Amino acid sequence: MTEKQIKLVDQQHVVVVDHHIPHSRKIESYNKAKVVVKEHSSCIDLLRCKFNKLELTPAQEEIIKFIDDYDSYTLKYGDSLKLNAIHRTFNNPKTEKFIEAFEAGFRPYTIHEKNGIKLFISKFKEQLQNQVYRGRIKEYSVVSIMANYAISEVARFTINKYNADIGIVVNIDTQTVSFRKSKTCDADVSILAKTLCNGGGSASAAGGHLTKMFANLTKNFIA
Repeated sequence: MTEKQIKLVDQQHVVVVDHHIPHSRKIESYNKAKVVVKEHSSCIDLLRCKFNKLELTPAQEEIIKFIDDYDSYTLKYGDSLKLNAIHRTFNNPKTEKFIEAFEAGFRPYTIHEKNGIKLFISKFKEQLQNQVYRGRIKEYSVVSIMANYAISEVARFTINKYNADIGIVVNIDTQTVSFRKSKTCDADVSILAKTLCNGGGSASAAGGHLTKMFANLTKNFIA
């Protein structure tokens, strides 16, 4: 979080929970809010552990499992991607509407939600038609593609298809660059995002702005 964002949430009645360890460097910036930063698979599962006295139904436990699976991008369950697709179909405020829809926990999808999943898959496949470029950053193999939808899914697909270490997705519409890495890669892509794109993030997922430095780097990539 930026210092400006921290000032907005730094209130007596606020508890900030984050499973990204880099946030621990910002803890001293808070004066009023309680801050819980702990390395964990996801924020939702960290919340579940912290509020372990809550009596959750099996359906609520199940949807937490699926959201944790997507947030950690383990993707052991097909419903993780389907729920993410449904979340994308909501108009803002998306999160509030998603909570309202699944407050009682996981349940069979409605016809409208099934159509939303189909739409997500269709738009995701459209992104894969874009040209893929390949290159290297130091000892790491890199694939790069332009996309403006389903960024994480596009990155994961191209990384797996081309057996790359790092996937880069460039969004021309927003002038942003997203970095993802394979499960076996030991690189910290937040360093790339910070160095090349004035951005940041976590070791496995990061992003920043489309900069001249990044553009110069990718000139060496080939189709």
